[in-house]
Amino acid sequence: MHTPSEQTTETVVLLHGWWSGRMHLAGLARRLRRSGFTVVSIGYPSVRMPLEEIGSRLLGRELAKRIPPDGGNIHFVTHSMGALVLRRHLELNGRDRLGRVVMLGPPNQGSEAADFWSRSALVRAVAGPNLVALGTGPDSFARRLPPAEFPLLVVAGTRPPHPLVSPLPKPHDGRVSVESTRLVGMTSHHSVRTCHTALPWDREVFDVTVRFLRQGRRETRGE
Repeated sequence: MHTPSEQTTETVVLLHGWWSGRMHLAGLARRLRRSGFTVVSIGYPSVRMPLEEIGSRLLGRELAKRIPPDGGNIHFVTHSMGALVLRRHLELNGRDRLGRVVMLGPPNQGSEAADFWSRSALVRAVAGPNLVALGTGPDSFARRLPPAEFPLLVVAGTRPPHPLVSPLPKPHDGRVSVESTRLVGMTSHHSVRTCHTALPWDREVFDVTVRFLRQGRRETRGE
């Protein structure tokens, strides 16, 4: 239970990643609610709809429907591809009412795993339109987005589920290297010994997320 001094009327919007959904962030949503935040979890068709359309149209429509126009600042917590969705939205719509942002395992410079699997025509056909967009090439979706101009904590995983069979440069979380999570302008960077999929369920991730959303403090681990 949170104490009265921890009560807040601030809103946190959660954005899941690729081949995922809102339930993957359910544990994080519960922790944030217990910490006094109002939580809005937004789902989107990450496999069927192109990243460009999700970031430039869908997210804005969902925020307009679900966030009161006369409220306070809006914080965001994203997992994986959700970071790119948010960055595209902010690029087009500005940062009015934007509070703090926490990105968990974001492919801010693209995902080396996406590069690897994009070599297969069969995988590309099954994966939908966003696999190639998640790559690390100079013209990839991630590389064309602007740097951070807002308070940002990036949390990277360093323990892949299969450490002996991965094409990614170490350290990495199985999907994204730690180096690829970094973004010019970020406030802070924090590393956690867990894999990409488990980041939204990790207790240490819960703690650093809540602390940053409340206070914007720099983290030092992994700097």
